[in-house]
Parts: sequence; structure tokens; C-alpha cells
Amino acid sequence: MRNRLKNALSLMDCQTTESLISQFLPHCFSRSSLSALAVVVLSPRDNRLLSYSVDYAQPQITTGLLDTDASDIRQPLVQVTFNRTPLCWTNLSQGSYLEESTLKTFIRGLPANTGIHGFPFCDHEGKPAGAICRLGTGLTRKEHERGMTAIYYRIFCHHFCTLTRRMQIRIQNQQLRGLLQLAQEKERRLEAMMTQTMVTPAPVQSYDPDLSGIRDLTAALDRYESDILNYRIQADNHDLNEIAVNLNMSKRALVYKLKKYGYIS
Repeated sequence: MRNRLKNALSLMDCQTTESLISQFLPHCFSRSSLSALAVVVLSPRDNRLLSYSVDYAQPQITTGLLDTDASDIRQPLVQVTFNRTPLCWTNLSQGSYLEESTLKTFIRGLPANTGIHGFPFCDHEGKPAGAICRLGTGLTRKEHERGMTAIYYRIFCHHFCTLTRRMQIRIQNQQLRGLLQLAQEKERRLEAMMTQTMVTPAPVQSYDPDLSGIRDLTAALDRYESDILNYRIQADNHDLNEIAVNLNMSKRALVYKLKKYGYIS
């Protein structure tokens, strides 16, 4: 009893719904008189019930064996999932009333007079999420209220809701991060466009000097040369080597020009 209670409490450590189901099935099935135990989970995306099952002939968990169309209301698994309250069929008559399906084949492989007790469970929003189905003989309508079964069911359903809530929060966070990244990218593009608009090159002003007053070409060239030297002296901070490099002339020639126009003595 102590070990079974410990196993039941260990379900609270599961981090995903898949691991919760995978741990719940063998714990709940072992030491029971059941012929089989299954958990079906509703997948709204493709409108199907996805199944996980164990039975006396195959104690290892089998996935997908009892998958079914969630809109097929003739299937007991579908009826249980959407009924909101537990259902019990004391004798499935070896599935004789079912159409050919994997469920019918599965039931045929179980002992005679096997019945099914279905316990539906919901997600964190109270929407139908699946069902726990116990298959065996001598089942009652209050199977979910007996002994360790009641403890397992309560812990399973409570933690399933917790995990689906976490999953929804995780998905919402991912969506928010995606929206934030899109907003940041849009902001960067907008800033780039604004910068490009603000830093448009100023129109080049045409330089059209008045040459009508020039009567002496040599004097005009000297004035132009003197202006260039004066500009470079200021721009290059009186560094003769830098001025010579920028004007593509020797330092000796530069000194001569500077003396000529009175910039140095």
C-alpha cells in the first residue's frame, strides 16, 4: 500500500502529459485484476482520440492501437470522453455490436464478459480532454471511487490540468516573443528608413565664380594658390609634413611657397 501511494504521488513529478500517461498506466494496472487499461487523449487539431494502452497479454504500453475518429459517437471511447460523467458497460459482449475496428479486435482478445468503465477528464479550461478506461470483469459504475483507484484518478486529473495550463502558458510566451521580435524588427526597419530620409545628401551647389574682374592671370593664380595654402595650414594644424602629403608636393617646395606668400619667414 505504501509503495502504491508513493507511485501515485510520483505522478506529480511528470513534466509532460505523455510522461504522465506513461507512468500512470503501469502503476495503476499492476496488482489489479483488470484485463486492460487505456488512456485516450483528444487531439482537437485532427479531431481524433489518441490512445495509450496496456493489457494482460501486453503489459508494455502500446500507443496508437485504439486511436479513433473523435466524431464517431458509436465508439464507447468517444462516448466516455464527451459524456462528462463516468460510464460503465458491465459486458461488452466481445464487441459484437461494434463495427469492425481495432477496438473490436482488441476487445475480442480479452476474457469473456469483459466490461469497460470510462472516466472522462478535462483540461485546465474544463474542456473534454480524454478518458481513463478500465477493462475487466465485475466492474461497477463507481469504480473510480474505490481505494487506490480514486487516489490515482484524482492525482492524474489534477496534474493533467496543471500540465495543460503550463503548455498553454509556454505557447503564449512563445507567441509573445515572436510578436516582440516582429515589432523590434519593424522598429529597426522604420528607424533605418527615417535615418535614410533625414540624411539625404544636400544638393550640390554649382560654383560659378565671377571671372570678369580678372585682368592679371598670374596674380589671380597666386591668390588662388595662397588661399589653398591657407586652408591646408588650418586643416592640417600647421603640420608641414601633412600639408606636403595632402598637396602632393615636396616639403622643400612647400616651404618655398609658404615663404613666398608670407605664411612663414
